[in-house]
Amino acid sequence: MTKVVSNLRRLNIPAFWLLAIGVGLTVIHLSLLWQTKNPNILGMNLLYWLAICSLLWEKRRSLTLNSSLFSSFTGTVLITLVLLKSTSPFEQHVPPLMSAVGLGMLASGLRGLKQYWRELLLFLVLELSRQPFAQFIEISELTAKFAAYILWYLNFKVSSQGVNITLSRGSVEVFHGCSGMESIIFVLGLALLFLMLFPTRIRNIILIPIVAIFLGFIMNGFRVALLAVLVDLSSKETFKYWHQGDGSLIFSVVTTLIFGVFCWLLLQLDSPLNQDSVDP
Repeated sequence: MTKVVSNLRRLNIPAFWLLAIGVGLTVIHLSLLWQTKNPNILGMNLLYWLAICSLLWEKRRSLTLNSSLFSSFTGTVLITLVLLKSTSPFEQHVPPLMSAVGLGMLASGLRGLKQYWRELLLFLVLELSRQPFAQFIEISELTAKFAAYILWYLNFKVSSQGVNITLSRGSVEVFHGCSGMESIIFVLGLALLFLMLFPTRIRNIILIPIVAIFLGFIMNGFRVALLAVLVDLSSKETFKYWHQGDGSLIFSVVTTLIFGVFCWLLLQLDSPLNQDSVDP
């Protein structure tokens, strides 16, 4: 009887089934994001999933896969709720954090979740990125002034008042959606990925988010300046391309590449010190 109770308290689910469940939850999450037709959100989530898989792969041999009856039941309930949400015709988002906690409890129990704190933190950031926190941070006027300064520096006759940028033959109004908060949050997400995947010095932990904020803001400022010039030239089709079309993605790609080069340079600067610490 004691042995039966002990077996019920400790349930070891084969790693193959855990992997299959994880892959299924990943496919469901990304397929729902695909339906939103928002490449920025899809790209960020895809990067996070790749980073999480990389973290799990690195420590796959040291993971403790030992759950309990209560933890397995709770994990099953959470995953079931995720599956039910995914089948709703009115739902285009399933919380990845709920999926991760449910799968973690199935694999390692409640106490074993601490093994996955980095992965759970990344899922938490993904969940928070969907919340409208950025709406409470208004930088549209600052963006308009910065874009106007860029145009003035390039010898355009420009003036700015509040969120309005006025050129000789047209003007634009910088709404909240074009203020750059989305770009800043995107680059901050990349910064967190880098810090999770590549442990670095304390000063870099402070420097990298600061660079991410400035880079996101500056690149968006150049984009707003370009849009203002296109309005001044009365080029509606070109304006639409850079504002809502594929042109808007070019700035995201360039921002990502610049930030990637910056992080690569930091790794190169740190690598000689790391080699010196390893060599006898």
